[in-house]
Amino acid sequence: MKVVVEKSTLVKLILGLYSNYSGTIKYDTYDIDAIPTDEMLKITTLITNDSYLVKGTIRDHLTVSKYITEEDMFNALEKK
Repeated sequence: MKVVVEKSTLVKLILGLYSNYSGTIKYDTYDIDAIPTDEMLKITTLITNDSYLVKGTIRDHLTVSKYITEEDMFNALEKK
C-alpha cells in the first residue's frame, strides 16, 4: 500500500524527527530506519513549491550539492 504525505511530514520522517510511527518507510527497497541520517541526506533533495531565480549557470544549479559529480549531472541529463 502506498500513502501520500505532505512533503514537510515526509522530510521529518526521513530525518528521524518522527520516530513513533507504525509501518515501514522505504527508499527504493531499503527501510529508511536502516539508512544512517548522514547517508540519507546525501541521496535526498527537497524541492519546494517556492520558485526563485538566482545568479549562476544551469550547471551551477544542477551541481549545487557537493555530492554531485559532473558524471552524475550528465547521467541525470541523459535520462528520459
